[in-house]
Amino acid sequence: MHLIRRGVVLALLALGTSALAAAPAQASLQISSFSLTPSTSQAGGSASKPGPDLAIDAGFSTSNGDSPKDATLSFAPGLVARLNGIPQCTSLAFTLDACPSGSQIGHGYITGTMPLFNFTLSLPLDAYMIQPQGSEAARIGLIVTFFDLPVSTETAPIALRTSPGVGLDIPLTGLPNQLDGIPVAIDGLHLTIFGEVDGAPFTRNPTSCSPASSTLTVDSYGGSTSLVKQSSFTPTGCSGLPYSPTIAGTASKDSSDDGMGLSTTITQQYGEADNQSIDLTLPFSASPRLGALANACTDSTPSTCPAVGSATVQTPLLSQALDAKVVLVAHQGSIPTLAILLPQPFGIELDATPILTGNAVQALVSNIPDLPISSLTLKLPGGPSSLFRAGVHLCSSPQTFSGAFTAWSGATSNPTSPATVTGCPGQTSMRKTADRQVAQMPRLKSRRARPTDSQSRIVVRTRGLQTIVIRLPEVLRVSLRQLPRGIKVILDGRRVAARFAYDRGELRIRLPRSGRIAVVSITPPAVSARRH
Repeated sequence: MHLIRRGVVLALLALGTSALAAAPAQASLQISSFSLTPSTSQAGGSASKPGPDLAIDAGFSTSNGDSPKDATLSFAPGLVARLNGIPQCTSLAFTLDACPSGSQIGHGYITGTMPLFNFTLSLPLDAYMIQPQGSEAARIGLIVTFFDLPVSTETAPIALRTSPGVGLDIPLTGLPNQLDGIPVAIDGLHLTIFGEVDGAPFTRNPTSCSPASSTLTVDSYGGSTSLVKQSSFTPTGCSGLPYSPTIAGTASKDSSDDGMGLSTTITQQYGEADNQSIDLTLPFSASPRLGALANACTDSTPSTCPAVGSATVQTPLLSQALDAKVVLVAHQGSIPTLAILLPQPFGIELDATPILTGNAVQALVSNIPDLPISSLTLKLPGGPSSLFRAGVHLCSSPQTFSGAFTAWSGATSNPTSPATVTGCPGQTSMRKTADRQVAQMPRLKSRRARPTDSQSRIVVRTRGLQTIVIRLPEVLRVSLRQLPRGIKVILDGRRVAARFAYDRGELRIRLPRSGRIAVVSITPPAVSARRH
């Protein structure tokens, strides 16, 4: 906070520099009103359309001249701004009130009174995105002008709080309460934050349609306790938000031991509802190493535990990706959990609880905040002390990553993807594994060769999945019209009616329900020899 030229009392609520005057003998300041209202209640946002304008209004009353000293504006969880890609005003340009128009993120006015003269002030206020300091996610700069002359400036970090509820905070400290030695009382702040900045969307509503509460916390010069007031609105239209997260992953077999490395990436688009929970199912040949679980870290502070993996998070809130440490944390009487420790400016811990029942390991992450995350990559290395051993079928059977995802909007999704398998003798990818599996079909290499009547049976462990992807050999031609006649699917011992699609060598089979084991039989006329 700086005071340019005189220190006009007007650093009213959100600006100001250092406090100068003595406190009133008895506090009487009250927050008479507070509201934070978006211009639309539509949940979420779009990457191509402006976000909602945010109208922030606060009023204060006093009977003895008391005035706000510190004020923190806490945005509702999920109410965020796209901090990445916005032009930043330099410190020098901000001091000179010469910030580029592309860095302006809001405007408004502040009001105050001089009780000695019964005089009312109302001065323009402009808000800019300025260069952050240290590990800050972003910093806001506020300028008050009087007859086109900048009379007060203040800067404050845009911080990410972790409680209560993950969201954005703007803490403003040391608001002035006098001008040229004459007491002044701030009585109002009115600021609109733009939904579009520099031609791109800036703000985004929560993707949950539960009531969204923002909070204003104020300490006054004469008060001994903080004043708190909330403002709520309820987003609408959650059912219309898109939700289609994707999964991709790799399973790596060690060449010199029985270890196995895993890497998986979850991606989303900006306009989608945010993930609230992820139940990730790993490839069935990922066998948990119980000895590694028994050696989980017992430190009370997870950040002091040794890393067992790493994670990378990309979000439009930040200009650079966050590299996180992954640790295995012990819990008395229960299975250890994986803690993904996101560093500042996030400072968030995501906890993944392993589920070892059934035929595959699952990892349940249930404490994901309502924040846009473009991608989350989790890497667990191999080695003799790795968390997983390579199962005997890793190189001979198709491996799959899948998930049961739930969005803050209430939507659900069950993405699945073939795993890329590396480190196996004679193959380097999951596609080659799939080719070998399907190669059990009759080899039709000769121009005159005809399909035999023998069936090719492919066994797939679906483990609750509903989509099977099979890579067919290039020597086969697929007849889309004949797929229903030439393919039979047995799911958990019963024949089921499935839907089929074929594209560029990949046969996709959509099951009518989830199950454990699917047996796929492929016969002519669904396939025939490709003529050369």
